Amino acid sequence: MSILLSILEDELNRNLRTQVAYSLELSQYQKGSLIEKRRNNKIYYYLAYRNELNQIKTNYVGSENSPKVNETKEYIKKRKEIISILKKLVIEEEEIRKMLKINKD
Repeated sequence: MSILLSILEDELNRNLRTQVAYSLELSQYQKGSLIEKRRNNKIYYYLAYRNELNQIKTNYVGSENSPKVNETKEYIKKRKEIISILKKLVIEEEEIRKMLKINKD
């Protein structure tokens, strides 16, 4: 049973290191979501986010054909993927900790 415990402990350590790495990567991404507004039959995009005072702020990104809009969409998509991975890692960590607790008792 000690081999299983050592494997679980190694996996827990790997999981924690991965969580730290993804958290650092996530901190480089600005929070927010892309908001589409229509004015005079044209579409404009704004980045909406909350500031330190928990107020909603918006920054103009560009019109619908702007390369900056596509770049921002990809940026947001990547951030959401990282958040999804982090959530899965946290669930995995909880499961490993439960297994370690059961096996050590």
